[in-house]
Amino acid sequence: IQFSGDGRWIAGSIYGLHESGIWRVQVWSVDSGGPVGGPFPHQNRIYGLAFSPDSERLATATADNAAVVWDVVRGEEVLRLPHSSGVY
Repeated sequence: IQFSGDGRWIAGSIYGLHESGIWRVQVWSVDSGGPVGGPFPHQNRIYGLAFSPDSERLATATADNAAVVWDVVRGEEVLRLPHSSGVY
């Protein structure tokens, strides 16, 4: 679980939120408790979460052999940084 720097969001990884066998990251609004963007899908375990300084982007480190940057509100992948093995 990770809080955004401005305190607006909280992100957490979830296994099988909508489908069994799928890892996802969900961001929620701290004020409303409702989901924001996403869920952001991954095929494997999620090892780390980090918000950008302005809280508009979320980076995920995964066993998908990549670090991925997401636009929190739009729920879209912004950048994928592939690696030869899992990213921690």
